[in-house]
Amino acid sequence: MPKRRELHLEVPNDDRAPSRVRHALGEQFAELGEALPVLGVVASEMVTNAVLHGAPPIRVDAFPIGAGVRVQVHDDRRDIGAPKAESRGLRLIDALAADWGVAYTEAGKCFWADVARPTV
Repeated sequence: MPKRRELHLEVPNDDRAPSRVRHALGEQFAELGEALPVLGVVASEMVTNAVLHGAPPIRVDAFPIGAGVRVQVHDDRRDIGAPKAESRGLRLIDALAADWGVAYTEAGKCFWADVARPTV
């Protein structure tokens, strides 16, 4: 398997951020194969939440873990708004990611999710 690299990216606080992150993940982690679209959806949802409900700057880190990738989305707002009935982002992340969570930092918070490469 080719060496997997890390991704560290600051993204704009606008509607272009999710597609920029998906594109960057595709370049860095192409070897994930079938798991790459899943990683893209999970990361897009987390970045969208940061754009809509967080505070800039928005930073994305991704790195290999085991047989997959952990993606982290940092923003500078410490609290998390209450989920709305029409909100589907976290439910989608919960359904697609092997694991996910939130950690609070001095500056704000970090949502993280692990996306595993499918086993054959």
